[in-house]
Amino acid sequence: MSTPHVSGVAALVWSHFPSKTAQEVRQALELSAEDLGSPGRDNKYGHGLVNAKGALNLLEGGCLPVCTDSPIGWHDSDGATFNCDWYAMSNNCADYGNNEKYRHNGKVASEACCSCGGGKVDDCATESSSPS
Repeated sequence: MSTPHVSGVAALVWSHFPSKTAQEVRQALELSAEDLGSPGRDNKYGHGLVNAKGALNLLEGGCLPVCTDSPIGWHDSDGATFNCDWYAMSNNCADYGNNEKYRHNGKVASEACCSCGGGKVDDCATESSSPS
């Protein structure tokens, strides 16, 4: 049931930029969405999770903040299988992301992985790091 949420965010974004066209608002919403599921648009998640702040930034002529796992290539103390991609699946961040048992290179997943709310946020990119 994403339609009401996306419609609300579109209205919010458009209210800040009433001179923008529907296509410009739509493109900003698509480019700023956080990709979920299979890379790019898919039937389960569409373009992903709507990102109002990212869309506003794009329409202001700005850019999107970009998160990079930090350190790049981080994995937990159980080995390379348990990396940020693994933590991004299912509820792994919530279930294990703060567990000190899995600290590696001085960080747990919630500190190292963008998917768990950690990582390093760089200033900007011109579009989402995920395909749309």
